[in-house]
Amino acid sequence: MVIEERYIARVYPPFMVNDRWKSGETDAVLIQEGGVASSDCAFFAIVESRRPGVVTRHELGEECVGTLDSLPIRDADGFAFISPATPLGEGTIRRWRANTGQIVESSTQFRPEPGSTMKSLATGQKPEIIEPLRNAEFFSAVSRLSAQNKMPVIEALWDITNGCGGCNLEHPELYGVAIDQKTIAYSGCSWFWRGGHFFCGRTDALAVWDRVGGGFYFAMDEHRDDGRHGDKTRVEPPLASWPAPAHARYENWRRGESWTADAAH
Repeated sequence: MVIEERYIARVYPPFMVNDRWKSGETDAVLIQEGGVASSDCAFFAIVESRRPGVVTRHELGEECVGTLDSLPIRDADGFAFISPATPLGEGTIRRWRANTGQIVESSTQFRPEPGSTMKSLATGQKPEIIEPLRNAEFFSAVSRLSAQNKMPVIEALWDITNGCGGCNLEHPELYGVAIDQKTIAYSGCSWFWRGGHFFCGRTDALAVWDRVGGGFYFAMDEHRDDGRHGDKTRVEPPLASWPAPAHARYENWRRGESWTADAAH
């Protein structure tokens, strides 16, 4: 067995054997070193022997706080570690091939769920935990935003359904998902993970889907700790075209009021 000594919280064992591959070419194990907690990461590797007395280690990937969708899998060819693509960047697949012992890496692109609509999201189970940018209709609406606003909205509204209960923010209640009979709305601040806490990035953004008319409405501004937005707020389309329920959501967001299911009332 070959492992590496890293800084890992003492609550975890030095390593765990997650799976084994035994064939005519190799005898191999998939090992995990440590676990995910606070600022720690879990590291995955393949340790194999293809002939007596020779042991080889292959790095497969790592899973850290904030990247919990990353995971190792077993398939017909061997083991692979998948770091999924997001709207903010490519994903990677590091694959160990059992027949050769080689590591092959490839990239993947983000794609929303084909054919998904906001109507199907709204009528499905637990719509509050479905990432809006994974919805094809929502993603298409964001993609039509101006170049100035598109990326800030994507940054602010990615991973929005995880909530922000553990965030190191003045007012974490300002961000998340709010659903009522007339709207589904999202408020985010492009949060990121650092030193065991989530922090807000540079942009606050609001997205509202009007359940009656089917339109999408967006507002963006630089991040404000108190959530109160003023004259620099940008909106698409023009605010005069927003229906009353969407406009009520906007006013709630602009004033920095709690982001709750009945916030528009």
